[in-house]
Amino acid sequence: MAAFPLPKGTIEAIDRRRRSFLWTGEESYHGSKCLIAWDQVCRSKKQGGLGIKHLQTQNTAPLVKMLHRLFTQPSPWASWISKEHQNYPLGSIDLGPHWRSLIALLPLLRKHTKMLPGDGRHINFWHDVWLDGQLSAKFQALYTHTVKLNCLLSSVLHEDFRCFFVPRITPTAQQQMMQLQYLLQNVTLSAEPDEIVCNLKTKNGLISSSELYRSEMATFETWPPWSAIWRSAAPPKSKIFCLADVQE
Repeated sequence: MAAFPLPKGTIEAIDRRRRSFLWTGEESYHGSKCLIAWDQVCRSKKQGGLGIKHLQTQNTAPLVKMLHRLFTQPSPWASWISKEHQNYPLGSIDLGPHWRSLIALLPLLRKHTKMLPGDGRHINFWHDVWLDGQLSAKFQALYTHTVKLNCLLSSVLHEDFRCFFVPRITPTAQQQMMQLQYLLQNVTLSAEPDEIVCNLKTKNGLISSSELYRSEMATFETWPPWSAIWRSAAPPKSKIFCLADVQE
């Protein structure tokens, strides 16, 4: 689970067993037995849930940590990727189904990290967060005219900037191109490798899977009545029924 993404069908099958055990204690269950929606059950108690782990998020967190390792700590796997594909953005490499499933998590990694330019050989020019945000989002009109969606910062700065776009662009895109070229004048590369900075707590330089899980599950607001329910001396089953009744 920490190295391979679980198939959607596998997660659904496990969740069916977990729901059945929680609500009926048997191998199968009927929807009428479920007092609370499963997404609500997987929220923390502070958010009005039961604190049961959300399998999809729990599976995703260590995989994002594995991706983060490519930018931070040397390992045989990271060294091989860097040596064999150092001149290609990660998103443009296809090393099989497992690799594609990891690359699909790059947006989540970028959500919690920022790249500091060094030699520019590991920064995706458009999609990484490095110049006060993602350039693909800040210069949307210009981005729609690019012919290289995945290009490295080092390539953009060392080649003709105009060759990365179609021959004819709209006036809006032209204006954004001038703005972007002005910003790039202040970007200077060095011989040092690019650095990745994480906005979550790290352990030994790597993203903490538990911190990432909590961050992704923290999208739900804290639910006020949780304290009175869960700190009461009532039996667990009574707490669950009370929780379901209050939410209705």
